[in-house]
Amino acid sequence: TILRSEDDGLSWYALTSGSADQLSDVVFTDYHTGFAVGGSSSLLWTTNSRDWFSRDMGVSVSISSLSFASNSKTGVAVGASSTILRTDD
Repeated sequence: TILRSEDDGLSWYALTSGSADQLSDVVFTDYHTGFAVGGSSSLLWTTNSRDWFSRDMGVSVSISSLSFASNSKTGVAVGASSTILRTDD
């Protein structure tokens, strides 16, 4: 489950993530584009802040954290077993 607020955090409502994995980090690169990572190498993304889609990260470890550079195209994810992943798109 991902929680969303449209009133600066006064109220929240649940969105279905489509993933059974526990999510550990959510990052937005702009108002609508966001990414979430978690167990079993889950990567979820949205382009409208409401509908979430999954993508295989190509590893079999839990991902714990995600960060994007200021240009929003370069991202780094870190996880179990000293895993470090990078994307430029």
